[in-house]
Amino acid sequence: MQRLSLEIGDSLAGLIGAGDSVRVLVHPSESAWFIESPILKGLSGRDRYPTQSASAAREIDVGLLSARVEYSNVRQHGIFSGRMLNRTISVEMSGKVVDWATGVILANGNMARSSSDTINASDVDRLENPGIPATRGTLPPEGFFASIVEPIVMVSAVAVAVFLLFRIRS
Repeated sequence: MQRLSLEIGDSLAGLIGAGDSVRVLVHPSESAWFIESPILKGLSGRDRYPTQSASAAREIDVGLLSARVEYSNVRQHGIFSGRMLNRTISVEMSGKVVDWATGVILANGNMARSSSDTINASDVDRLENPGIPATRGTLPPEGFFASIVEPIVMVSAVAVAVFLLFRIRS
């Protein structure tokens, strides 16, 4: 989410002249605080100067519309291998860029970014941040084989091994 927010900040920086100071407002501040720093980093990386001053030449007003993580396609490549799943992270913001010197609204609209990757199911707890609800997604249910057949096969294999061990010894 932070990388996607950085990309949005970088795209907004293209609307502002190099060397300009810019005031950045992120709403709602109590739940969107985690995207403010990447947006500021995206601006400052292109020779723009973020400030809190109300007298800045430009102002970017960003509202977080949605940020979510979705998991899908739980799969396993072998009986003893770990489970893999697809993860899609998406961020949507509404933004406005104003040039206070002329009063012109340079941009106004929604911006959305998304990214997909494949992760191990065991890494989900490590990748989610309990302090940020938007980073948590719901794991899809596992298929019939993984939830019922696989445990039956494993228990049967152990039972056969124990039976054969005692049968051969006697």
